[in-house]
Amino acid sequence: MMTMTSLPLNDDLEMMLLCAVRYAIGRRTYITGVVTSYLAPLCEKLSTRTLLLMKTDIEDAAKTPGGLGMDVDERYWTRFLNDIRFELSERNVDT
Repeated sequence: MMTMTSLPLNDDLEMMLLCAVRYAIGRRTYITGVVTSYLAPLCEKLSTRTLLLMKTDIEDAAKTPGGLGMDVDERYWTRFLNDIRFELSERNVDT
């Protein structure tokens, strides 16, 4: 049986999550789905700064053909990017 542990969402953890996004962008492996599925429910808890950095990283990668990975990866990133944009709009942040 797996035990659930809660971690405080602090600057260090947010940096680790940002690193996970940067690692996964363009990887063309299952990690894209793992990272985006894990992070999507956390959008409302992440800082505006972290969301903006993730948004920029994804948008920049999307400018290069294949920059987000394969088609399936692109769908994951697009869905996650939409989640980020929605959360930022809820906070009235211009993007």
